Amino acid sequence: MQLSFMQTQDEKAKTESVIAAIGDAISIQDRDFKVLYQNKAHQDIMGDQAGNYCYQVYEKRDKVCEGCPVARSFVNGQVNIDERTVVDGNVTRYFEITASPLR
Repeated sequence: MQLSFMQTQDEKAKTESVIAAIGDAISIQDRDFKVLYQNKAHQDIMGDQAGNYCYQVYEKRDKVCEGCPVARSFVNGQVNIDERTVVDGNVTRYFEITASPLR
């Protein structure tokens, strides 16, 4: 049992290293749109948002955004791509969001 736990931890560390090395911002949301994970690139852009609802912190909304690619991925099980413009004070950011369901 201890060996299996150590192998699982080793695989988790390898996976996190690969994701951390990717220059693109990556986050994982659950079906309630709560942010479960962000890699460093995502945290650098958006701050640490783990535990928060993506639509509240990213787009300052009370509910899931219309046309949300993450919501579409939950429904159709496919990769969905969308472009978003987020204005926060004097800063305008442009994003291409690629949502892919994790199974």
